[in-house]
Amino acid sequence: GGLAGLWIGTATVDAVGALEGAGPETPLPAGGDFTFRLILHIGADSAPRLLRQVVVLTGGEAAPALYSDARALERAIAARRRADPDAGIETRRVSSPAFGFEADSLALSGRLAPGETAAVEIALPRESARNPFAHRAHPQHDGKADGVAPDPDGGGEVFSLVRRLALTLDGEPSAKDPTLRGRYGETIEGLGAAPIAVAGRFVLWPAFAGAPLNPR
Repeated sequence: GGLAGLWIGTATVDAVGALEGAGPETPLPAGGDFTFRLILHIGADSAPRLLRQVVVLTGGEAAPALYSDARALERAIAARRRADPDAGIETRRVSSPAFGFEADSLALSGRLAPGETAAVEIALPRESARNPFAHRAHPQHDGKADGVAPDPDGGGEVFSLVRRLALTLDGEPSAKDPTLRGRYGETIEGLGAAPIAVAGRFVLWPAFAGAPLNPR
């Protein structure tokens, strides 16, 4: 597809659901903005994937390559060194601390096309080491019964969360504006009795046009 390759940018949340008034499922203007990094890869089949990190591999005679899978990266480095023991292998990593899912990437349903919405669900169970509320060394957030506030039985110290992201594209990139822009939406389940919705905007810049992800 014409959008194939790596896209790196930001999402800026400026509206959030409140516990009072319209309720947590209706985003209202927030007192400030929250901006975080967004990394997407779009395949040759136009299928988008959300990445928590990506490594750019260079060195040797092969072209720069993109990896989100650590094992695939190790194999690629070994192959380049076999082909040229003197090759100056270099890796550069770009990551987003806003996403802590277990897999190296997640497929979005739908596609990034004008007026259309691509969505993805991120499950963060209580037992996951990547759960943002889990801190093994902190007695108030280790998920164990210890009689220490905020939850004496330990069950509520670490919440099981489900994040549902939706990206709705405004229009196609152009020579004048080569970016992908649109509406960012997210619903977070597990923090309260009802899901909490947030909304904002996203922008993505082309980083490596046409480059595949995790090539052999």
